[in-house]
Amino acid sequence: MDVSSKKISLIGAISIIVGTVIGASIFILLGPIADQTGPSLFLAYFIAFLPAFFGSLFYAQLGAAIPATGGTYHYCKRLLNPTFGYIATISLILGAIGATVMLSIGFAEYLQFFFPNLPIQLTALLIILFLYGINLLGLKTAEMVQILMTVWILLALLIFAIPGLFHIEPQNFTPMMPNGIGSFLMGSALAVYSYVGYGIISEIGGTIENPNKNIPRAIFISLGMIVFIYVLVGLVAVGVIPWEQLSASGASVAEAAQVFLSPSVVLFISIGALFATVTTINAVMMTIPGDFKALAKEGIFNQKIMAKEINNTSLFPISIMVITATIGIFTGFDVDFFATITIVGLLLNAVVLGIAVWRLPTKEKEAYDNAPYKIKQGFLKPAIIIGVILNTAFIILAVLDFPIIIPLFILWIVIGYMMHRKKIPKLNTIASEDQKAANK
Repeated sequence: MDVSSKKISLIGAISIIVGTVIGASIFILLGPIADQTGPSLFLAYFIAFLPAFFGSLFYAQLGAAIPATGGTYHYCKRLLNPTFGYIATISLILGAIGATVMLSIGFAEYLQFFFPNLPIQLTALLIILFLYGINLLGLKTAEMVQILMTVWILLALLIFAIPGLFHIEPQNFTPMMPNGIGSFLMGSALAVYSYVGYGIISEIGGTIENPNKNIPRAIFISLGMIVFIYVLVGLVAVGVIPWEQLSASGASVAEAAQVFLSPSVVLFISIGALFATVTTINAVMMTIPGDFKALAKEGIFNQKIMAKEINNTSLFPISIMVITATIGIFTGFDVDFFATITIVGLLLNAVVLGIAVWRLPTKEKEAYDNAPYKIKQGFLKPAIIIGVILNTAFIILAVLDFPIIIPLFILWIVIGYMMHRKKIPKLNTIASEDQKAANK
């Protein structure tokens, strides 16, 4: 078999990012966000884009210079130290587990809009098990499923947004911020979840075709599409029905679509909503095992256990994610709680990588100089400072509603570090195989 057939194409990489990012915020969290922002919903999506924009520069630059599977650990080890790499990686894993729980519950709640008696927890578990089976069929199968569902999602949102522009009622935008600027900022913090996941492609850099070029391309193309769609959908949603009605709906996009679209088209959009949650879970299952494998290569996790595969899919990492997500589903916590875990995990990851990028031009000068995509140092360092400040600020805003998440992360990191501290490589550790390959 041709080795390249196992690689993910640029279109596949874009579908992973778009499928990861577009999901909960538009179809599940749109109502809760509107409850805080009112008619300024579309502005909140644009404000929330700012940390994603600066964070995307980090991931794109690192992916262009030193692409690798398990990118977070790889980048941090080379540019900072293995301990930072470990902390950032397990934080990312916790965020990914939170996303899996939140989206599976969100999927079940959205489906309940059409089948009121559907059991939420059982349905959430079944969709996770279904995607678990898809991924065990192999990476290319999961990629094809991801592409098909992502195309459906984009069509569904455009079919809603473009005709909806002609049905907007101007009076629905008065007053623009009925709950005040503070509530608007809290809504913007929740909307940050709309963009988390754009850097997930860096976690499987070793499986991307021509990664030095395609990782930055995939990130920027995807984010451009996503922010355009988010602002447009947010504008139409609050424009066609009052924000109070939108915020009270469990299927807000579908309810807004009923105002001006036929039942068959609303059904098409609703199926897209279900796919939006499914693609994010699928993308998490496709990418996060790469982080487990990166830690296993360093001897931090058991290499023999991590080496077990079915159709080139790592069995242990994906199974651990399914088990922990199942526990999360049955804890009884609501969707917003797990959304906040995801926000903190992924934004914390972005902060650490921002610090790592600072050292890229000096510590990995050759890789930086030869990268096909390169941010000039005069712009790179100000972008890093702004990005780290923005991501940190949104972490703080995100945990205000759930302060218990702070000790949860501290406990997760401390216990994980204590369990593995003797296995974390020292600073003079010889470069891993991925690092050697990236240097060639």
